[in-house]
Amino acid sequence: MTELIRHTVEYIRTQRLGSLILHINAQTQANVAQITAATPCWNRHDRLQVMQRNLKMLRHPWYTQYAPLQQLCLKILRHEQLKYGQSSHEIYGVLFDISWLWEEYLNTLLKPLGFKHPQNRTKSGRIYLGIKTDGEKVLPRYPDFYAEDLSMIIDAKYKQKLDEISDVNQIITYMYRLKGLTGMFVLPDTGVHTEYRLHGYGDDDDALLIKHYLPIPAAAASFEDFTRQIQPAEQAFISQVDRRTAKLQQAG
Repeated sequence: MTELIRHTVEYIRTQRLGSLILHINAQTQANVAQITAATPCWNRHDRLQVMQRNLKMLRHPWYTQYAPLQQLCLKILRHEQLKYGQSSHEIYGVLFDISWLWEEYLNTLLKPLGFKHPQNRTKSGRIYLGIKTDGEKVLPRYPDFYAEDLSMIIDAKYKQKLDEISDVNQIITYMYRLKGLTGMFVLPDTGVHTEYRLHGYGDDDDALLIKHYLPIPAAAASFEDFTRQIQPAEQAFISQVDRRTAKLQQAG
C-alpha cells in the first residue's frame, strides 16, 4: 500500500500542475517526505507489479480505513475518471482549474489596459510562429496576454517557482514573435520583484524579463474584506505595467 502511494505521488509529480499540488502547503510537503522516507526501495519500473498486488482491496479491520485511498491511487494510475453525478462512487470534493482562474482574474486587470487574452480552450486569438510558402499559417501559439502597441507580453504562472528553461524559453519566443521589449511573469505569492536585461537585441533596445509577485490575502473576514486587502497589490501591479509601457513609449 505504501509503495502504491509512492507511485501515485511520483506520477502526480510528472503532471503539469503536479509540483504545485505536492507543495501546496507544509502539511502536504511533510506527508510526501514521509512517504518518500518510508519507501527507500521504490523503483519506478515496479509500478505495474505494485498495482497488481493492490487489486485486492484491504479488508483487515486495521487497514480498512485506507481502502478509499487505495482505490483512489489505483484510479489515478489507471487514468480513470473521477466522476460526479450518475456514478456509484461518492465524491467528497470539487476540483477547480486554479491556473485558468488565475488567468481570468488577471484579465480583469489587464483588459482595461489594452491587452489581448488568447484562449487556448476555444482556439481564439492565437498567433502563429511561421507561414508556409503557399501562405498557410503554421505553429499556432497562445500567449496569456499581449499588447503589441505596448510591446509587452505577460505570462500568468500559478506556481511557486518558475522553470528557468521551459517557462523562460516560452516567453522569449513570444517576445521574438511579437517584437516585444518586455516579458513579465506574474505569480500569486510574496517575493522579490526581479528584472533581467536580455542579451541580443535587448543590449540596444532595453528588453527586459520581469518576475512580478502579486500577494494574495490569506486572512479575510469576508469577500468585501478580501477585496479591500487585495486592492493595493492590484494597483501596484497595474502601476508596474504602466511604468514599463510608458518608458518604452517615451524611448520610441
